[in-house]
Parts: sequence; C-alpha cells; structure tokens
Amino acid sequence: MKIKMTKDSAGMANSIGSVSMTYEAGVTYDMTEDWQKGIAQVFINEGWAEEIGKIEKKVVKPKETKEEKPKKKTKKG
Repeated sequence: MKIKMTKDSAGMANSIGSVSMTYEAGVTYDMTEDWQKGIAQVFINEGWAEEIGKIEKKVVKPKETKEEKPKKKTKKG
C-alpha cells in the first residue's frame, strides 16, 4: 500500500518500535510490511495520510421521483 502524508506525523520506523521517525507531509511512502500497513491505516483513519492508487467506485442511484396526479376539481354549489 502506498500512502501520501497530508500532515507531519511521528511513527515507528521498524517492526519492534525501537526506532521512530517523522513521516513528512507531501511525501509518498510504500508500506509493504504488515507493521507498516498497520501504521498506514492509522494515519489514513486519523486524516494524516491518504492512500495512493486505490480506486473506489461509488454507485449513486437516482432518487425516485413520483409523478404528480392531476388535482380533482370540486364543484361548489
């Protein structure tokens, strides 16, 4: 998974968390390892990054419109 950071964020730089780094805004990172994917998902969920290359299709169905019935004329009398 590739992500592009939208905000500077600190995070792990290795799988055991003994090294940290700043993931910089505007930079694209290739997150291939399981531990990296976990970090990437947190960044995406928090709005600090966006996933690159994933295309999501959203189907929007048109709203149902009801046909107007002609009004009945009433006689006064």
